[in-house]
Amino acid sequence: MKTTFISFSLLLFISFCNATIISVPEDATTIQSGIDMALSGDTVLVQIGIYNEHLSINKPLSLIGQAMNCTLIRGNDSGTVISITSPHVVVKKLTVIGSGDFHEEEQSWDAAIKITEADSCMIESCRLIDNGGAGIALSESSYCILNLNQIRRNHAGIYFYESSHYPDIENTYNQITENHITDNTGKGIILEHTLAAHHRYNTISHNEVSRNGSGGISMIMCYNNNVLYNQFSFNSYCFFYMECTGGGGDNLFHHNIFQSPDENTASFYYDSFMGVNFWNQASPCEGNYWANYTGTDSNGDGIGDTEYSVGGPQPDYCPLISYPDDDSDGIADFVDNCPYFANPNQSDMNGNGVGDVCDAYICGDANGDKTINIGDGVYIINYVFRGGNSPNPEIAGDANCDEVCNVGDAVYIVNYVFRGGLEPCCP
Repeated sequence: MKTTFISFSLLLFISFCNATIISVPEDATTIQSGIDMALSGDTVLVQIGIYNEHLSINKPLSLIGQAMNCTLIRGNDSGTVISITSPHVVVKKLTVIGSGDFHEEEQSWDAAIKITEADSCMIESCRLIDNGGAGIALSESSYCILNLNQIRRNHAGIYFYESSHYPDIENTYNQITENHITDNTGKGIILEHTLAAHHRYNTISHNEVSRNGSGGISMIMCYNNNVLYNQFSFNSYCFFYMECTGGGGDNLFHHNIFQSPDENTASFYYDSFMGVNFWNQASPCEGNYWANYTGTDSNGDGIGDTEYSVGGPQPDYCPLISYPDDDSDGIADFVDNCPYFANPNQSDMNGNGVGDVCDAYICGDANGDKTINIGDGVYIINYVFRGGNSPNPEIAGDANCDEVCNVGDAVYIVNYVFRGGLEPCCP
């Protein structure tokens, strides 16, 4: 057994040492040509810029942008922008916009990134915005990780759907963690229609799912999934939609926040055919926070004295009276990317998973006033030409990510502030 382990480790080491980094546009003029050039295990590193491409990844590799906000791939409102059909693909630090639309047939949805028949993929620290279909779509794929992404202003945020070719294949053991899924016109997260297949054993945790147009999360034909420590707030129509006319159940929900935009908004839809689900962890008995819960907490332990009826056969036996929000910005501490200072918009310009107000600096904020405006451009001009104080740290003034603070950064900030240019993107 030890010999086998050592041999496997040696093979991994050799594979790592032999891996090649292909830089776009230096080594390949387009991202797709870099992908085509790459061998299994290679990395395609995409430099700052705007790329009008539709990408197909059919081999194990890593596709990594130099800086999330400034490495932009545009689909020009057609098709899926990045299509993944190979296992072991990693996509990080990219902004992807302009996919085609959603369609009545689930299998034909376009997306910023679509994973099809591909296990063990990772989408991390990407910004997926303004897509006509989904931010991320996944089908017939398991053991994938969707982590630390900003998914905004799409039709839907994350969409798991059925296979049209192999309806007995399931989407299992995927992890949707620490994403900010907000302001999509449809639902935030959709685990939807499967025929013989089911969404099983997936974990959805520590996500903010807010202000989506037709619901926070939809779960149909889902079994044995864990939904915990999420914030479903101010989603129109309903914050939770659960339906299944052919089965589904044994899902576990606890430490979530369910908060409606107003009293007249339906908060929850629960199909009478749905199986039994569980709405609190057993020990200690702690459930979810329901904004419309009207019970009391006579002993002050943070747990309601009476159960909360979810609508199905199993209530939340231990509803939470409140949720921790130390900075009072409306974002629960367990999903807040900066729980110590108010940041209701959860801005994270460098995509490191930490809110800008908690970062040591905000990229482009040369004068340290926690905002990016013309004053920062003036500050850089004074520093470069008149011996003024350096940005603190100096990297905060490197708005164009060329690893030096100079007049080019001031121009970059002016373009961002007045002309709709790309956001500052320090290394």
